[in-house]
Amino acid sequence: MKRICAYIMAQLGENMFKVMWRAKHDASNTTLTSKWFNGFCTIEDEEIASDAMSQENGNYYMLPEAITAENAEDLLKDFYWGVAGSWNGVNDHLRGQKLKLFMHSKTKHFYEEAYQHNHGSLPYNQQYMKASLEGAPEVEFVALSNVPENYLCLTPKNNILSLWNQRTSDENFLVKESKTSHYDVDFLANMFYGEQYLSINKEMLCVSRYYTAVTSTEGKNPKNEGWYVKDGSKYVLSTDETPQGGTTYYKF
Repeated sequence: MKRICAYIMAQLGENMFKVMWRAKHDASNTTLTSKWFNGFCTIEDEEIASDAMSQENGNYYMLPEAITAENAEDLLKDFYWGVAGSWNGVNDHLRGQKLKLFMHSKTKHFYEEAYQHNHGSLPYNQQYMKASLEGAPEVEFVALSNVPENYLCLTPKNNILSLWNQRTSDENFLVKESKTSHYDVDFLANMFYGEQYLSINKEMLCVSRYYTAVTSTEGKNPKNEGWYVKDGSKYVLSTDETPQGGTTYYKF
């Protein structure tokens, strides 16, 4: 029984891991893990909508194109160091700390492919795997399969919080006789979890995204899909529950 309970708890943890960036809290939905809490991207969405995160504020940069094996090295370096005339790069105070650069695992692969293509003949280039940004050893790559593609999050480790309540007896689980079957048991978990950035100030955080237009909208719910619409120069979450004619929806 202990092994079964451990397996079920591990499955709960795996489901949370999968949605920890894009989850959006909905108190009316007690079934889906993705509706249990607000993920990091959802937190950012609210700050972007309020203009607290913007390119002008130095904590949000829109990538000019999707990340590929051909451009990954240039895009990551431009995000960090800046682009003449359009982006000053991340804040000097942020750059002076030990940082984690969260990205999709495919992005790290693209960076390594681009680096080998561009610098394969350099005498000091002795290995394929890259653990940090070239020229910025303080920027450690954190490549995860649950991070959205075409997305980068740069922050110190102590600024990005993924927290459980494990200090009180409120958080526990029970195994009880099933109310619906004489042959089954019910696994009941009472758990408290949340995510947050301690600060979204440019001295502690900078994120980057690339939005692509949705090509097939028929039969979809833009709000539930987590699609965006363009509001001036920024992208905000759509509230449409059915696709609206003449509206272009975006995703990242």
